[in-house]
Amino acid sequence: MILIDNIESLDVAELADRLDLSSLDEYGVEIARNAFITGDVDMMPFRLDLRFVWINAPLLKHRGMYEQVLLHAYTGAKGNWSHWSICCIERLFNIADRDRLRAAGNPLPSEGPFTLYRGVSGVGQRRRLRGFSWTDSVDVARWFANRFPGILKHPAVLKATVAANEVFAFINGSEREFICQPKQFERIPA
Repeated sequence: MILIDNIESLDVAELADRLDLSSLDEYGVEIARNAFITGDVDMMPFRLDLRFVWINAPLLKHRGMYEQVLLHAYTGAKGNWSHWSICCIERLFNIADRDRLRAAGNPLPSEGPFTLYRGVSGVGQRRRLRGFSWTDSVDVARWFANRFPGILKHPAVLKATVAANEVFAFINGSEREFICQPKQFERIPA
């Protein structure tokens, strides 16, 4: 993460000039800079990388955009974050304001608790048993566990029960994604 002295004394344009935009293409650079200046997270490029959030966290936090941009980048990924260490992803979520992060998503579907599932496959770091993306659909989790047959071995579905206060954010999309990190889970048939 970048460190900026006297961040409070800089105006928005000066802060925007200090953004590290190296993870974006030429088109995304201008969009991200304008979104930062206007404070409109909905204008951020569709495919933000977590690297953008990691490097620019102090600026995004100062601008009041961090939690929205983090959620946008994390859930907007076409693939997954298996090339990132779990401790880096934990850090990104741990420095977020929980109320703002929850507000950046959709309202929870109920007061909970929630029975959630996570589909995993592969070995080592790529298996991600302790990942942050969970769903309330066992069928969706099974799809994720088995989506690369013959390529990623050892598919498994994890099941956890999570209280509402353990959910960092909820995205009510095609997968109904609960962003959380359950402390305990069990394996069920994939």
